[in-house]
Amino acid sequence: MELVVKIINLQYNKDNEILKRSRTLEGYSRLIFYTRDNLKACLSLHDSINLAIKRCITENFNAEFLRKYSQEVGNMLFEEITWEQFAEIRAKDAAKESFNNGLETGRQLGIEQGVTEVIKNMLENGISEAEIIRLTKCDKNIIEQARNILERAD
Repeated sequence: MELVVKIINLQYNKDNEILKRSRTLEGYSRLIFYTRDNLKACLSLHDSINLAIKRCITENFNAEFLRKYSQEVGNMLFEEITWEQFAEIRAKDAAKESFNNGLETGRQLGIEQGVTEVIKNMLENGISEAEIIRLTKCDKNIIEQARNILERAD
């Protein structure tokens, strides 16, 4: 005896052919997608599920079924999405946000260091403070920082 199993991806995306052929499966897929999306938006698990159910009803995905069995569906989803998964989603989102914040901070520091270096070079080449301000649109504080760096290097 041979058993062949075919796994079908039911995760929601607008191009999923299986979901295009079955409104019921699409509704279920959207319900899970909306729940996860709500979790990513930092809603509680309970609120995420309830909002996803309401959205599916509003968008007419399995609306009749959800109106009749929303309590049972909510309980089933609450058990399906474990706290570990919930914590993992939150941790991934926090890591992504931290990375993006660090990247932006790094960029800003790099820009500031670059501007300071350019002004330092201009000062070394005898360009006046007034001319540096006119060319770079920098304020006197940045020019002072560059001057201090030059003085420390001497």
